[in-house]
Amino acid sequence: MRDRVEGDLLPGLNALRAIAALMVVLGHVELLKSQRGIPSAFNTPGSWLPDGHLGVVLFFALSGYLITFLLVKERAAIGRTDLRKFYMRRILRIWPLYYTVLLLSVVLFPFTPGTGTWLFSLLGMPNIGHALRMDWLPSPQIWSIGVEEQFYLFWPVILRFLPPARVIPALLVFFIGYALLPYGVDFLNSRTLKDPELYHASALFFHGTRFDCMAMGCLFGYMRATDHSFVTKLNGRSIGWASIGLTALCWFGGVHFDRFNDPIYAILFCMVILNLSGPIRVFPDPDRTVLGPIGKISYGIYMYHWMIILFVLDLVPYGSIANDLVYNVVVHTLAFGGTLALSWISFNTLERYFLQKKARFRVLKT
Repeated sequence: MRDRVEGDLLPGLNALRAIAALMVVLGHVELLKSQRGIPSAFNTPGSWLPDGHLGVVLFFALSGYLITFLLVKERAAIGRTDLRKFYMRRILRIWPLYYTVLLLSVVLFPFTPGTGTWLFSLLGMPNIGHALRMDWLPSPQIWSIGVEEQFYLFWPVILRFLPPARVIPALLVFFIGYALLPYGVDFLNSRTLKDPELYHASALFFHGTRFDCMAMGCLFGYMRATDHSFVTKLNGRSIGWASIGLTALCWFGGVHFDRFNDPIYAILFCMVILNLSGPIRVFPDPDRTVLGPIGKISYGIYMYHWMIILFVLDLVPYGSIANDLVYNVVVHTLAFGGTLALSWISFNTLERYFLQKKARFRVLKT
């Protein structure tokens, strides 16, 4: 079956982007409420709140899957990977909105970044700034953009020169090794420096910088693009329904896998991604639902939502509405509505301009 690739997309991926983005927004609304001393699902026993951090893990898995799929298809089409065009596409998609959010953060909020915060954020390393407590406070979620940018500095180059027979073993070794790495760092620290600051920085860095989750996405994307025999074993009606059911049950049921939570969820997410976009279409294309258009603007949703939530919580202070249920409905409606509206405007103005520029560097014609 011929792969359907539309504007750098495989079927179903926009819907997954939408779910990831919406779960991140939901989690951050409740997080910011709790930080302001407002009753929140974060600090109310028995409240239901899916782990928003797993939305970022899903973004990482999706990114690794799609980027690797396209790079392998590009090499099959023209005999090589055009790294210059790849990096131009990344720059034109990521940088304009990223730096716009940095600018808006400084203009709209009483925020004066320190030198370290400036450097880490401007140089595309906000995840390192986050680990060192140098967050970009009006939009601290930008740390994940740094993770992806750093990963893609190396992965396309490695993929270009790595013999095909070694790609899958290399990704598996990296996935396992990186998942174990934070515990190795902590062990060495406990035997040598015994520095509590290093424990803290290590925890923050490895909690966010999930190169292993991106590598798992790359592994599945590579197998999908090369029609690896393993794909036929993982892509089918029974296993597809089982994977989406198990993933939804674990995520929305609050299941936590202790030390290896993110890597395990990355595997589950990749199973869902494969069965949405694999040779055997297990489900009707969810991109044809309301989730599809939301997924198209998910980058904007992710980048703008923190500032929107801050504005909403200032606009509707706790206590201004007597009934807590009504207050929460108003806050969530304004936060989600404002984020979706601004993201739609951004996509159809700022982002669309640069997406048109990006199209000049596309190798695969769709």
